[in-house]
Amino acid sequence: MTHQLQMLCLTSLSEVTDFLTNMQNSPGFKLALIQKNKLIQFDPPLNKFQNVFLNLYGMMIEAVCLPGLDTRLFSDLEMQDLTSKLKPIILEKIVDDYRLSVKMFLKEQWIGPQLRVQDFDEYICLLNGESQEEIKKFLSEDHSFEEYKVQVAKFHNLIYEIPINMAHVVRVGVFEMHRKDLIKAMTESSCAIKSQLTSKLISDYQLVCKQLGEEYQDINDKLLSPPANTAELMALKAFVVEVESVILHNMELKLQGVMSYIILLSDYVLMNSSEMKQNSCTFQWYLRLPQIFQENCLLVETKTVEFQDLLMNRIKVFRQDLKFYAEQVEEFETYGDINELASYLKKARSLDKLLADGLETIKLFNVEESAFGWQESHYPVRKQIADKLAPYKKLYDNCSEYLSKFDIWTQSKIGTYNPVDIDSDVNLFYENISDLEKVFTHFQEPHRLANTVRLHLDNFKEHMPLIMTLGNPGLKDRHWEMISEIVGFPLKPDADLTLAKLIDYGIEEYIARFEVVSDSATKENNLEKKLNQMMEEWKEMQFTLASYRDTGTYILSAVDEIQVLLDDHIVKTQTMKNSPFVKPFEPIIVAWETKLTLLQEVLDEWLKVQITWIYLEPIFSSPDIQQQMPEEGRRFSAVDKVSSLPIY
Repeated sequence: MTHQLQMLCLTSLSEVTDFLTNMQNSPGFKLALIQKNKLIQFDPPLNKFQNVFLNLYGMMIEAVCLPGLDTRLFSDLEMQDLTSKLKPIILEKIVDDYRLSVKMFLKEQWIGPQLRVQDFDEYICLLNGESQEEIKKFLSEDHSFEEYKVQVAKFHNLIYEIPINMAHVVRVGVFEMHRKDLIKAMTESSCAIKSQLTSKLISDYQLVCKQLGEEYQDINDKLLSPPANTAELMALKAFVVEVESVILHNMELKLQGVMSYIILLSDYVLMNSSEMKQNSCTFQWYLRLPQIFQENCLLVETKTVEFQDLLMNRIKVFRQDLKFYAEQVEEFETYGDINELASYLKKARSLDKLLADGLETIKLFNVEESAFGWQESHYPVRKQIADKLAPYKKLYDNCSEYLSKFDIWTQSKIGTYNPVDIDSDVNLFYENISDLEKVFTHFQEPHRLANTVRLHLDNFKEHMPLIMTLGNPGLKDRHWEMISEIVGFPLKPDADLTLAKLIDYGIEEYIARFEVVSDSATKENNLEKKLNQMMEEWKEMQFTLASYRDTGTYILSAVDEIQVLLDDHIVKTQTMKNSPFVKPFEPIIVAWETKLTLLQEVLDEWLKVQITWIYLEPIFSSPDIQQQMPEEGRRFSAVDKVSSLPIY
C-alpha cells in the first residue's frame, strides 16, 4: 500500500507541476495592478504566488501519509505502535526539482507584467504626487484667470483620456492583468486636481460674497438683537452711528466687485445651488437695510425704559443681600469648635468672595447710572461688613494653616524642613493668633478657638530647641552617632525618624549637649561649603598665553586676576585649616593648601623667568652682542631653549 501511495504522490506532483508551468493547459492567474504608497504594485506580489504554489508540494506529500491498517484492526488493544503512519518515500531532489521548475517559470512569466507597467509612465505623475505638488505650488502663487483655465482643461481631458487609452484587462503570458483599479485611481487623481482648481476659482469670489453676507448679517443681528444690559445698549447706539457714516459705504464698493466677478465666471463655470443661494442672500441683505434701521430705532427706545426699571430693582435686591451678609457675619460669633474649623473657613471665604463681588457690582451700578445721567449711589455698609468679617477670616486662615503645617512637620523625616523656617512660621502664627485672641476678648466662642490654637502653639514652641538642634540640615552621620551616644540608644536619620517620634522620645533633657553637636555641625558645614566654593571657582579659570612679538614664543598674560584669587584662597584656606572644626575634612584642606601653595610658587618662578627673558631676549638677539659676548650668548641660548618649552 505504501508503494501505491508513493506512485500516486509522484504522479500528482508531476501533473501539478505540468499544470502550473504549461501555458496551454493553465487557465491563467489573476494579477491586479494597484496603487500603494504612491507606487504601482502587483496584487498579489510574486513572493505570494511562489509561496502558495511551492507549498502545494508539501501539502501533497503530507496527504499520502495515512494511518497504518493496524490502527484500525487492533484499535481496542493497548499497543505502543498503533499510532504509526504509512510514509511513502519521496526523494527531496524530485520535489526540489519540481519547485525550482515552478519558481523559474513564475520569474520568467513575471517579466511580462513588469514591462506592461510602463504603459502608465505618461501618467505616473498622478500617482507619485508630482502633479499634486505642482498644483499645490500653483495654488499658493498668484496666477491669472486664463492660467487657471488652461490647468483646468488639462486635467479635465485626462479624466476621459486615460480610460480610453488604457485597457482595463490585459493577458500577459500566464497572467491576466486587471488594471481597472489603477486606472480608476489615476482618473480620481485627475478629478481631484481639477476640483481643486475650480474650487479655488469659485472660492475667490464666493469668499468675498460670503464675507459681505456675513457683514450684512452681523449688522442686522447687532441692530435688531435686544441688548442684554445697559452697556450693550450704549454700544448699540454707537454702532448705529458708525454703520451709517462709514461701514455701509465700504460694503457697497465690495458688492460692486462681486458683481463684476460673477459676470466673468458665468462664461466658464456653471453656478451651483450653493453659489446661487449665497449670491442671492448677499444682495437681498443690501435691499433690506432701510427697514432694519427703522426697527432698530424702536428697539432702542423700548430697551432704554426697560433697563432703567431693571437697574432700580437690582439696586433694591443688592441692598437686601447686604443685610443678609451682615446677618451671616453675626453667626461667626457663635463658632468656636476647633473640629469644625474647616467648615468655618469655607463659610468665611465664601462670604468674603460675595463681598468682593459686591464691590464689582457697585462699580457696575455706577457705570449704568452714569450712562443714564443719574447720580451715582454709594453703599458704605458693604465695607463695614467686610471689615467685621476680616478678623474672623484671618483667625480661620491662620489656625487652619498652622494645624496643616504642624501635621506636615511632625510626620515628615527630621531635617526635611529647615528649622529656621519652622521657627519663623511658628512665631508668625503665634503673633497673629495672639493678636486675634485679644481682638475676640469679648466674643466667647471665637476667643475659645483662638485660645485653643494658641495653647497648641505654646506646647509646640516648647519643642523648638529640639527642632532647632536635631533638625539641623548640617547634621551628618558622624553627628548622629554622637547624638546616639548622648541619648543612649541608636538614632538614624532615616524615613522613620520623624519629628513626632523624636518628641515622643522625651529627650529634651539633652538639649544643651545637642546644641554643642548642632553648632559644631553648622560650623563644619559652613567650612565645607566655603571649601567647595573655592574649588568651584577654579574650574572655569584659564591661563592666557600670548605670542611675544615675532619670536615664536608664547608668554603668560593677564595673570593679575589669577594672582589675586590665588592669594585670597591661600589666606582663606590657612584660616580654615586653623579652625577647631576642620577635623572631619582636614586631609582635604591640607591637600588643597598644598596645591594652592605649589601653584603660587610655580607661577612666581614662571613670571620671574619670563621677565628676565623678556629683558635679555632683544639684547642677545643682536648678532653684534653675540660676537662681543659669545660665552654669555651661548648660555642665554641654552637657557632659552629650556625655559621656552613649557610656554609653548
